[in-house]
Amino acid sequence: FTESRGYWNGLNIKNYSYNLKGGACSNGYEYDVIVKDGEIETITSNDKTKITSKDFFNKYGFVPTINELYKIFEEIIIFINPDDFSINYDNKFKFI
Repeated sequence: FTESRGYWNGLNIKNYSYNLKGGACSNGYEYDVIVKDGEIETITSNDKTKITSKDFFNKYGFVPTINELYKIFEEIIIFINPDDFSINYDNKFKFI
């Protein structure tokens, strides 16, 4: 995990998009996220509804950038110390 985070930070990517899936079972969520200059540009749900980063934060408690996701997983690993967890990432690009 730490190696993956270092690799991501070393790339210094500021413009990217990705699909975020989260939540538990049937109460999960899925959003397409576009980041420009390291800041959220758009967050769009499966039904094409756009949500502001402020509204997303108010609902889920984080801003959905890759750097924030790394911070969240780090906190989960350190403070919650779960028996089991799963992170899916791209083997080619080595980030979550």
